[in-house]
Formats: sequence, C-alpha cells, structure tokens
Amino acid sequence: MKKIEIVCFSLISLFILSACQFNQSKTTNKKSESEIVMNKVTDSSSTMTSKKQSQQETNQDTEKAETTDVLKLLKQFGSAYANYSGIKDRNEQLLELMTKDCALANGIYVEEDMGNMLSSRGTIENIYQPIDSKNSNAYAIQLNCEQNGSSLKVLLLVEVKDNKISSMTYNTLKQEY
Repeated sequence: MKKIEIVCFSLISLFILSACQFNQSKTTNKKSESEIVMNKVTDSSSTMTSKKQSQQETNQDTEKAETTDVLKLLKQFGSAYANYSGIKDRNEQLLELMTKDCALANGIYVEEDMGNMLSSRGTIENIYQPIDSKNSNAYAIQLNCEQNGSSLKVLLLVEVKDNKISSMTYNTLKQEY
C-alpha cells in the first residue's frame, strides 16, 4: 500500500513540476514580445567578421557617410530645439534644418518677435531609430531642457528626407510615478 502511495505522489509531483516549467516558458515569450523596439543611433557602425565585409566596404562607406550626415542633422536639430534665447532665435535656427512644408506645418515661419519671453537650455539625451518601422528615416530625439526655470523632458519624433527634417512632432514627457 505504501508503494502505491509513493508512486502516486511521485507522479503527481512530476506532473506539477512539468506544468510549472511549461508555464514559465510561456511567460518569457510574452516578455520578449513586449520589449521596446528602438535602437540607439550611434556614430560608429558594427563590425562584420564574414567574407561579405570585403565585398561590402564601399557600400558601408557610403552608408556610414549618410548615417553620419543624418546623425549630424539630428544633433543640430535637437540642439536648436533645446537651446535658444527666444522663439524667433529658435525658429531661425530650425528653418535651416527643415523642409518648407514641415516649417509651415509647425508654425516656424512666425515673424513676430516675442522678445525673450521663452528661453531654453538643454541637452540631447539620446537619439533613437525604430527597428521595425516601415520608414527607415524616422527618428526619436530625447531632450532634457530647462525652460524659464522649469525642468522639462521632450521627445521629438522626426522624419528625414533629402538631409532635411521633413516631419516633426513635439511631445513633452511626464513621469507619473
């Protein structure tokens, strides 16, 4: 009788342990699916160790130059948006970096001089590019700013076309907890 109890207990324990292991693998799959799909944009490109490296050197040099140009544009744009002494000053800096349509859509052509009513000092925290975006020219620029004594986090969502900012959305970030 004791042997039957031991066998039953062993089978039940084995069943419970295997069910827990199955549940655990499901949880890790869900976690990896919900991860953020943004890559940090950097100056350097990753190195390749395969035979294709020698064949693709000229393509990589061209892409690296384009990436450097875009990164330079994004840094100039972020810096212009984070550091200005007045709205007119900011708009003049941004006009050089934006397409005409983008400038019109975002009210950058405002001619009024409001003086120094709004000023900002800040830094570029990070620049990101979505991994799974259909638009490879989309970027997110994260800024830390101080505007008229108040600390502010800004996220600029931009698209680049012909080495100019062709689309821009301004978002303020607020930490809830």
